[in-house]
Amino acid sequence: MNDKLNFSLAKNFSTNLITGEPKDPIVPEDSNFYFTQASTAASSTMTPYQSVKFIEDYLAKNVSFLQKITKMPVKAQTGKLPILNVTEKNWRTAGTDGTTVAYVEGSYKQHSEGKIRGVFSEIPYTLTKLMADMTITHDFLRFNIEREGAENTILNLVARRHAEDIADFMLCGGMPDNKTLSKTKDTTAAFYKMTNGFIIKLYNALIALGLGKAKPEDKVENEQILDRTDDEGFTDDVFYDLVKSINESDISIGNYVWLCHPSMKILLMEYLKHRQTLAGDMAIIGKIGEMTPLDIPFETVFCFPKDMIILCDPKDFTLAYYDEISFRKTDEGATLVQTDSRYYVWYYWLDFLVTAPKKMAMAININLNIVDATGMDPNSNLSDNKTVQTPAATKSKNLPILST
Repeated sequence: MNDKLNFSLAKNFSTNLITGEPKDPIVPEDSNFYFTQASTAASSTMTPYQSVKFIEDYLAKNVSFLQKITKMPVKAQTGKLPILNVTEKNWRTAGTDGTTVAYVEGSYKQHSEGKIRGVFSEIPYTLTKLMADMTITHDFLRFNIEREGAENTILNLVARRHAEDIADFMLCGGMPDNKTLSKTKDTTAAFYKMTNGFIIKLYNALIALGLGKAKPEDKVENEQILDRTDDEGFTDDVFYDLVKSINESDISIGNYVWLCHPSMKILLMEYLKHRQTLAGDMAIIGKIGEMTPLDIPFETVFCFPKDMIILCDPKDFTLAYYDEISFRKTDEGATLVQTDSRYYVWYYWLDFLVTAPKKMAMAININLNIVDATGMDPNSNLSDNKTVQTPAATKSKNLPILST
């Protein structure tokens, strides 16, 4: 590592004499301290400790969804991550001497039933090397209001941009650009072709498990990919259908969320406002942050497709990353010298894993046209006397979908 970087970090840490790891780091409130310190050196690699802190503290602080997923630092480019699921009930009667026994025919008899049964499995990962770069003119560094602090200010902005971009291709990377999964998310840019993200991996996994249709004509009994292309308007049925598609016991013990774009919350609120039920009144009176359809909270991400919802426990999404983020900076080379510029490049090694697809469900191509419970489009001119028939118009479902 660069000597200058070692020196600047040494001033800010006390060291555990047994493990050699830093302890009680005294750093600014902004955890991208590690990022800016590494990036102001000519060439450096963050230590595992610094990389973990940057990924798990700073990146997660900027995108709340990243706080809830599983983050796994790894040492090798390929490998397998262990997965443990505890299954079956683990209760039984106990003997007076502390032994494990069962009550049989009026007397205690020792037996081995009731022990916790663990199901151990592995999921393979392969890290993809990704790079992000930037060029800045020396004139910009010379003639600015912050003078010597300009580079740190720029790198703070870069770190925040990295957090948002990683979240974007972590979710939407590899999505087909033929509008198969979403009519609203444009994934034609090369940015999305670098690696496959959570959405496409979940979609492919559910199809492979027989829980989704590879073709529209396929027959699937317990479908967990709900294509709403044929819906004539938005209704709250999508929330009910998603919940019913997943094993009830999984939802009861997990920290499930509605993973979606922020506009989905507003869409649901507008829909309820036009529905002639108590729920509609609650949508107007209550705060939008209190909306928890079927007692499940929203987890919103701005880069998420607007016409999609995933019902999931975020911890079943895993970010695997190499624990040494690398950086290079140079002023050399004919082009840089001629333009009086400085070139920066950062390297990440990442993979995005869906560890429990059976415990998730997704609704795709959701119709975003709001239609009230009477079957009339609230956005249309009433004098036109035009109505849009929807499933909601033929059902007498008055159950409130909001929980506060």
